[in-house]
Amino acid sequence: MKKLFPIGLLLLAALPSAGQTVMSKTNVLAKTAVLAGVPSAVNWTLVQHAFNFACTGNCTVSTGTSGSGQRALASTTAGNLLVVIFGINEVGGTLTITSPSVSGDTFTHCPTNWPQLFNFNGSNWNATDCWYRLSAAGGATSIAYSGTFGGAGSLFSGIMVEEYNRGSGTATFDAGAVLTNNACTSCTAPTVGMTGTKDVCVNFVAFNQLITAISGSYTNPADFDTFSSLNAIAGALNVVSYSAPSWTSASATNTGAAMGAVCFA
Repeated sequence: MKKLFPIGLLLLAALPSAGQTVMSKTNVLAKTAVLAGVPSAVNWTLVQHAFNFACTGNCTVSTGTSGSGQRALASTTAGNLLVVIFGINEVGGTLTITSPSVSGDTFTHCPTNWPQLFNFNGSNWNATDCWYRLSAAGGATSIAYSGTFGGAGSLFSGIMVEEYNRGSGTATFDAGAVLTNNACTSCTAPTVGMTGTKDVCVNFVAFNQLITAISGSYTNPADFDTFSSLNAIAGALNVVSYSAPSWTSASATNTGAAMGAVCFA
């Protein structure tokens, strides 16, 4: 005949002894929920690059932009990083730029010495300007640069727009720098005091000669103007340690390079 244990004794046997730890089902489920909420790692990608190098002063790129030295803009996507660069090659005058602005979204002027004007030879000038939007409103189909140009002779200008996706979270401005050089064929870009751990970095230049290449992993994008404004822009994705690239010009001796660089974390 089997012995029956009182129910009370069975319950006491199931209780943990002193010093034991019990993980409840509730705790396990809570831990799973926390892990599911961890954001994915930053992974920069180039969404689009548009440009209009066929300008003589103020400049616009849009969904309708077409022709030599031009690449149309697609409608921008909300939340993405937008970088807008404007460049000038000017002949015969004393160039000034006042009241510069960029329309098409709400843009912020890059904080380090822009617009940058470089009197590279007599009455000849190069100039670059830099703007950005950390989190685009989305839906922009036209982006324009405008300013007042004083003392200028013949202006050849261009606008360049890059749209990047961060992968997670919102972009922040990390660092930027400018640099000029009046006698280089392989022109070293500015050194940027990058502090982020995984940035997208954009280098740009207004030259007095055609630009043929840039060193390093600057392929997102790599747009070189051969039309008239002699501007160029190049981007590198997921940069963990910044090293200044070098631009190569077609001339044996370049006579003017106004360069800029910006990084976003």
